[in-house]
Amino acid sequence: MQGAPVNIHEAKTHFSKLIERVQEGEVIVVAKAGKAVARLVPTLPAGGRRVSGRASKSRTPHFLIR
Repeated sequence: MQGAPVNIHEAKTHFSKLIERVQEGEVIVVAKAGKAVARLVPTLPAGGRRVSGRASKSRTPHFLIR
C-alpha cells in the first residue's frame, strides 16, 4: 500500500513513525519540492524470497564470476 508522498522535512521529523508504517507493509514515498526522490520499503524476511530457476550453490553474483 502506498499513500500520499511525504516531504523531506516531515520525513525527518516523523522518521520513527514512518518506519513503523513500513514495518506494517506500507511503502512510503519521500518527495522534495513535490518530486519523488526516495522510497521507504519493507525488507524481505530473513532468507529472502526464492526465485524459481535462480538457485545456485554459489552466492557470488554472476557478473563477478570470470
